[in-house]
Amino acid sequence: MAAYSYALQVNKCSSPQRPSLPQKIEHFSNPLSTSFKPLLRGLDQFPNISVDVTKAIKKTSCKLLDAFVDFIFEFVGQPLLPSQRNFAPVGEIGEATTSVTRVEGMIPDDFPEGVYIRNGPNPLFGGLKSTRSIFGESNHMWVEGEGMLHALYLKKNARIRGRWNTLYKNKHVQTDTYKMEKDRKKPGFLPAIEGDSPAVLLAYLLNVKAPGTGGLVIIGIDAQKPYFELGVISADGKEMVHKADLMFDRCTVCHEIGVTERYNVIMDFPLTIDISRLVLGGSLMRFEENGYARIGIMPRYGDANSIKWFEVEPCCVFHIINCFEDNDEVVVRACRARQSAIPGPNSRVNHFEKWLRGRSSKDDRIEFTKESTFPRVCEWRLNMKTGEVRVKKNLSGDEFAMEFPSINENFTGFRNKFAYLQVVESTEISGSGFTRFGGLTKLHFEEKRIPTEEEDELVKAEYHMLPNNTFCSGASFVPKPGGVDEDDGWIITFTHNENENISQVYIVDAKKFTNEPVAIITLPSRVPYGFHGAFMPLES
Repeated sequence: MAAYSYALQVNKCSSPQRPSLPQKIEHFSNPLSTSFKPLLRGLDQFPNISVDVTKAIKKTSCKLLDAFVDFIFEFVGQPLLPSQRNFAPVGEIGEATTSVTRVEGMIPDDFPEGVYIRNGPNPLFGGLKSTRSIFGESNHMWVEGEGMLHALYLKKNARIRGRWNTLYKNKHVQTDTYKMEKDRKKPGFLPAIEGDSPAVLLAYLLNVKAPGTGGLVIIGIDAQKPYFELGVISADGKEMVHKADLMFDRCTVCHEIGVTERYNVIMDFPLTIDISRLVLGGSLMRFEENGYARIGIMPRYGDANSIKWFEVEPCCVFHIINCFEDNDEVVVRACRARQSAIPGPNSRVNHFEKWLRGRSSKDDRIEFTKESTFPRVCEWRLNMKTGEVRVKKNLSGDEFAMEFPSINENFTGFRNKFAYLQVVESTEISGSGFTRFGGLTKLHFEEKRIPTEEEDELVKAEYHMLPNNTFCSGASFVPKPGGVDEDDGWIITFTHNENENISQVYIVDAKKFTNEPVAIITLPSRVPYGFHGAFMPLES
């Protein structure tokens, strides 16, 4: 599997209190001035900026900076609409796991014992906030904030055949930033993506970088050179056995990479971070509609010179479904949108409706619409011998937009027949601006739908739609132990019923995908909408 890290820390505050910097420099792994270096290198291009930031920081105590931030910035709540209330954070339930007793249906006997975990944003100090200052406004995005894990443990009852013991627990991820904020009892970061350029620029100056994450094949991006690096971690996770600077000429927001048996698959698409652009009054993050886009195929232990690049039409991809080798071609399947909705419009509530109707960004005059920003399934076929690119932009059709793909992980990097995705709620165009997923879909890549007049040939799709005002997140495929077929298993997902304000876990038979769930497990605590889920079997 691929993992990723962002070297640029742009976490935003989410507290009614005003933010401050740490009172003791020991809170940081590096001197405070180190976090200014990326910006200073960008500022070297602008001789008209006469303030020597490094010298000023060296002469200014953290206490004075703390007072400065408290004096300059005011936090203002971003109210949530009724349809947005499950995006609000929750508190930890405590150290002990909580027993779950309400189960509709039956957890199958051959379901593996294990733990189902999903991550998501969960700010320590309340919901979304904007900042106001003499420098303008900056706005918090719901995807940010300290992370929280939600876990459902499933273990068979040793004494009663057919009975399961189910336990639930949530817990904040114990990052350095979490520990720092917890100790200080107030947030440590200002909103630094959306808003007025001077306010975002100052927030970037005052924020601190956080360490990245690791995995088998990892990537790191930074707003300064080297913009993009790739590494390979040893199987035991103890050392990095390979590292390469891919020699990018821009900071691309690459959310993940793909892997095949022999290659790493790199998406260099035109959603970029640029400090120089921010200094000149533009946005820190922007989708460059006229920028170049390319997909790179790199040998597992290769370097920048060994990458074979394929030029493709500019678009935005956050999540790859799977990649595999097919004779001379490398096949890449992903959720593709014509452009990115991030950073998107101003996140204040009264701007959402205009954006969803089609609104131009003041930075680049791109028109944001549902059709252009909600993704569909795309397939690129990249011929390693001829350099030819064959593309099917829309395998899934226009009926639904879909994201957050999952497959049987035993087929990662190999040809797969099936993929499972979350279906974007069809009424999103009228509502919140916060994407919700009202159902699941199963795509059959080797079966076609009845021929239509569509531009691209569509693959067969089955749908499992959720009850009215019920939405899912973190859907994951759980393989059946000893299963023979690729789709022998279940889809498991966290759901939230907004009518009753209850959170549940659905288990759906992947072979009988359109049937009712085989089990619905009601949780003792609300689970906010989040991102990615994973099921990990427990050893006996």
